[in-house]
Amino acid sequence: MRFIEALCDHEACAFTEAKTFLVVELTEHDEDVSYLVDQGTHFSSVNQLQRHLARVTGDEVNVREIPAALEL
Repeated sequence: MRFIEALCDHEACAFTEAKTFLVVELTEHDEDVSYLVDQGTHFSSVNQLQRHLARVTGDEVNVREIPAALEL
């Protein structure tokens, strides 16, 4: 099983109640694997992202969303 951490940018649509996010960065063992997701792809849940990564990699994937660093 692959363990991938995802830094995400959440947004809400003004016209609907749908909430989606973009992947800002994916890391696996402190290595950037962001190439596994096309920039601009919107996801509605971490589970959806996890299923996408499983299809792309051919492996079972566990995704953990990491919080963005707080700006001072």
